[in-house]
Amino acid sequence: MRRSYAYFTKKCDTVMQERALFRQQAYLLQGQLRPLRRDNYQADRKIDRLEQQVTALRAANRRLKKQLDAAKAQQPEQRRPLPACVKANVPRKPRKRPGQEVGHPGAFRPMPKKIDREIDVPFARNAAGACCCPKC
Repeated sequence: MRRSYAYFTKKCDTVMQERALFRQQAYLLQGQLRPLRRDNYQADRKIDRLEQQVTALRAANRRLKKQLDAAKAQQPEQRRPLPACVKANVPRKPRKRPGQEVGHPGAFRPMPKKIDREIDVPFARNAAGACCCPKC
């Protein structure tokens, strides 16, 4: 099957248009890429600077830990005081009996010298008529 000159010309024009479109897209992408390259370079420099800082801080941390260990080794061990909520291991004393000692004079209100009046208070009675305690 033979193709005509017009067919190839049309095909060539299509390919040339695609080529121009691709070139335009490549140019736009390169324009977008320039600031990103600059940002990437700055980010890489910042990462390098931070990695150096981390290395220096780790070395300082190791050095300070060694100093702390040396200081702890020189210092005698100290016991911390017990917190208030913990009781010390002290044996208990025997408990004292409640009340006054035997033979101690009584400690109560003395009887009045003059009694003004006397009141009789009858006991409470239940339904059967017997005396009963009011709390029972």
